[in-house]
Amino acid sequence: MGGRVIMGFLSLKKEYNIEHIVAVYDEKKYGGKVICIGSPYIHDIIVIDMQGKILRRDDGRSNEELRRYMQEFDADPDKLRGIVTKADDFSDYITTVYIYDKGRIRKELCEEIGWPNVTTTGEMMYENTSFDTYKKAFRYACESVSYDKYLRMNYRENLKDDFKRIFRRIKYRWEDRFDWLYVNTILRVKSWFVND
Repeated sequence: MGGRVIMGFLSLKKEYNIEHIVAVYDEKKYGGKVICIGSPYIHDIIVIDMQGKILRRDDGRSNEELRRYMQEFDADPDKLRGIVTKADDFSDYITTVYIYDKGRIRKELCEEIGWPNVTTTGEMMYENTSFDTYKKAFRYACESVSYDKYLRMNYRENLKDDFKRIFRRIKYRWEDRFDWLYVNTILRVKSWFVND
């Protein structure tokens, strides 16, 4: 079955009654796997590492719920740390989902398939990456690979055209420079010897 189960993201959502999206992302800027609380537009409004430390805060000026989360997190940091580091209960997560990810298809469990739900690893499910059957995931993988091949072919052709344009421009620039050089050297010297 899919990847390693991530601790605490489900308990965090339930314990603090979080209405926003809670998912796990692998973010280099935060040093690896983190729990993100966010919206459909900004996935990392609040970021908590896997030890319960808040890495990105939100002052909640624009949203009362975000302010409440931060106040509750700050009121008892030990409680937050305990929730994030304990094992989640995934007994409701009995639905199988197939995740297409970079040329691979993984089998995961979830409570409900589709966005904005998450798998037992905390991974967000998107319409174009999560499927209820292996066949649908495979069909999408085939279409995706074909489209990627098309894009690469177009990219190659576009790159050839770009190089042609660059060399053409260099050639014209060289011809302009050569004409300037010729006029200012050879023709200038010739003009000294021509008697009109």
